[in-house]
Amino acid sequence: MNSINAYPIIANGAERQKGTVKWFSERLGYGFIEVDGNEVFIHRTTLSQFGASRLLAEDIVMVTITSSARGQIVDTLFGIERLPVDNSLIASEPAEDEHIAYVKFFNEMRGYSFIEVEGYDQDIFVHSRIIEHNGLSTIYTKQKLLVTVVPGEKGNEIKTIRLLVDQDSQNEIPDNIDNPEDGLPERYSDIVRDDGETDES
Repeated sequence: MNSINAYPIIANGAERQKGTVKWFSERLGYGFIEVDGNEVFIHRTTLSQFGASRLLAEDIVMVTITSSARGQIVDTLFGIERLPVDNSLIASEPAEDEHIAYVKFFNEMRGYSFIEVEGYDQDIFVHSRIIEHNGLSTIYTKQKLLVTVVPGEKGNEIKTIRLLVDQDSQNEIPDNIDNPEDGLPERYSDIVRDDGETDES
């Protein structure tokens, strides 16, 4: 488990407690953690005081808690521990039905990505729900992946995602993976709304 340390503002004698991140939205600027079976609100200003900018689902956090008129909230964040990626989601070569792919970009705030897949002419849209459904908290721009592709109503879709780790992982990726946040292709404009949410169920 990876730990993230910083020098937080010291709370006034409150007891430190361990919690698990249920979800955190960078776009909304808040999320919830679970502490002893209770949901506790956490705001991005608390992360900023700690020196972090985001939390991932299932992160383990050390916090102090205070009460407000609306319920319990995190007062101070003291530490973040992040679970490693499961070995089943990492491979050094593609399986028979997998393709090597490259993340052109991933917009964490709006929750979608475009991936270039070897053997396919067009980039493939991926929503964050697909990433999470495959057991990953997030992906990163220019990351190498192994994916399976299936036909969908609006074109090809990513079905499964694994991380590609090989001897060439540090090599330059294709030249056309540069600065792809040039706008959302029209065929996806009715999926991703301006607020970053989707119309898909």
